[in-house]
Amino acid sequence: MKIRDLSVMAVEIPITQPVKMANATIQKADILLIRVDTDESLYGLGECAVAPYFTGETKGGIRYALENLARPILIGQDPFRVEYLASRLDAVLLGNHSVKGAVDIALYDLMGKALGVPVYQLIGGKNRERVRATWHVAHWDPALDWAEAEAGMSKGFSVFKLKVGNPDFRTDVACTRAVREVLGDRDLRADANQGWNSAEAVRRIREMEAYGITFFEQPVKWWDMAGMAKVAAAVDVPIVADEGLFTAQDAYHFLQAGATEIINMKLLKAGGITGALKLAHVAEAANIPLHISGKIAESSVSTAAAVHLAVALKEIAYDLSTTSHYLTDDVVTEPLLPRDGWMVPPEKPGLGLELDEKKVQRYAVK
Repeated sequence: MKIRDLSVMAVEIPITQPVKMANATIQKADILLIRVDTDESLYGLGECAVAPYFTGETKGGIRYALENLARPILIGQDPFRVEYLASRLDAVLLGNHSVKGAVDIALYDLMGKALGVPVYQLIGGKNRERVRATWHVAHWDPALDWAEAEAGMSKGFSVFKLKVGNPDFRTDVACTRAVREVLGDRDLRADANQGWNSAEAVRRIREMEAYGITFFEQPVKWWDMAGMAKVAAAVDVPIVADEGLFTAQDAYHFLQAGATEIINMKLLKAGGITGALKLAHVAEAANIPLHISGKIAESSVSTAAAVHLAVALKEIAYDLSTTSHYLTDDVVTEPLLPRDGWMVPPEKPGLGLELDEKKVQRYAVK
């Protein structure tokens, strides 16, 4: 089996409500899908969520990289050569982890389809049958956050992530108090999305610790590893690196600096499943737990890859924070959604998804 072509499809899908973060407000799912076709009529799906504020990759840059750099490397190649193809991409393209991740996910989808097995079988088989899903609370308004937490509970969720980092810290405290009141003893973690400097972070996290926060994600700028280490040393709640930690190499440096106590793994940061497995090995060697999440408003394609990874990796100590359930529609025939607060991987070969061509056409953009 050889790769015959790679095609790129840009779509925009509305989401059910805006998601407010310290560094952006998400209003829609802005996605570049890829389809890798072979000479045996099999195809693999991959996805790049467009998030220049997060990865530094723009829609035009992603498309150029896929069509002009990745496509020539892939054509004529055996899709099972994932390590070799990843090294070829690394040689011609610095960074651009979501581009590499989309290609890698499509190759795993192809391999699973060719062998007739789900992706999780390609990465060691199941360590668990299902994984808890996260409900996001991100309105920056105590009353709305209260209602959002209640909505998640009514759908069977038991793990919640609260977006903080509001310029008015009193609002952060009020939202945290409101959400904790409605959740009772359910799991609540917070994410500041780089909203503070290290001194602010220490003061504010100490105040919010009273509300039983499980872990606190990326309180300072992505580049401030020393600041992350200062915060981690000064507060009781575990500190999690996200925007600052993409690859296995990043994890090594963060762990050396004492700048993270949990690793937040995203496939668009790690470079797909191949990169994520290397990152997981670093976490295992350092005895550091993993949390898998996705970029806000990804489709079922990225979600499925994350779910397959989450049930396979033994280092997963926390839930799976994906957000395809915020989309008003999807690009596959059978969207992958949480069931009573849990995510279960599809059992069909590959990712277990089929592209819905009509939906892709409906939401297509240039």
